[in-house]
Amino acid sequence: MKQMRLFAMGLVALMAAGTASVPAAQAADLSYGADIGMFSKYIWRGVQQSTGTAVQGDLSAAVDGLTGSVWLSNSYASPAPQYGGNSVVEADWTLDYSGSYAGVGYSIGGIDYTYLYDSASNFPEVYLGLSYDAPISPSVKVSYTAAKSNNKFYLLGDTWVDVGVSGALSGVSLSGTVSFASWKKDATYRPSTDIYKTGAQLVTLAMSKDFTIGGITATPSLTGTIPVVKKSLDGNRYIYGTVVHPEVVLGVNFSL
Repeated sequence: MKQMRLFAMGLVALMAAGTASVPAAQAADLSYGADIGMFSKYIWRGVQQSTGTAVQGDLSAAVDGLTGSVWLSNSYASPAPQYGGNSVVEADWTLDYSGSYAGVGYSIGGIDYTYLYDSASNFPEVYLGLSYDAPISPSVKVSYTAAKSNNKFYLLGDTWVDVGVSGALSGVSLSGTVSFASWKKDATYRPSTDIYKTGAQLVTLAMSKDFTIGGITATPSLTGTIPVVKKSLDGNRYIYGTVVHPEVVLGVNFSL
């Protein structure tokens, strides 16, 4: 709990620092963003990353469609014995270029996933996303693992594809996504193909609503993830070689 409080205080300090810089940044044709939130748990692509409450936030700076950002969250207990089970802190460093043409939005970029107290899991990913501006907006995003992690949990060539739709009803944002994966086959690090099944993996449903108070936007949200990957011989479903179950995440996010 003490680690959680210190982590939350650090995110708040980062958020305040980003806010203090906004006037100068705008004068230089830059824009800054910051947010922080608390969620009942941390689920990434259907895999549970935290056993309890997760504090998450990010800082970003953008100019002419190019955005640099860092996203942080507390995560699982460190598997490295020298860290005595300390809570891993994930920091995702992203460089993104986005824009639109004739109603079609595009986004291309890369993410460096880094894990304090579990650096063996660090890995980079590149992605390309497309969307169409409509009352019910379709989108697709393809993410590709650009290098393997030192622990070989993530392998070069892993591909994750999100196909979704989003819209709004009475001010409530609604979205649904079906995710697919093509796993790198490797007889050394993934000897059992029974738990790495290529194809549909996950269905994600989400709803949220914005409330603005004094220049700060509060966004409560409800997200459900439903694994749909084919069951393995042991009767379980696996994503990234990890047993997954249906999950529900409640959260609230605050942004400037």
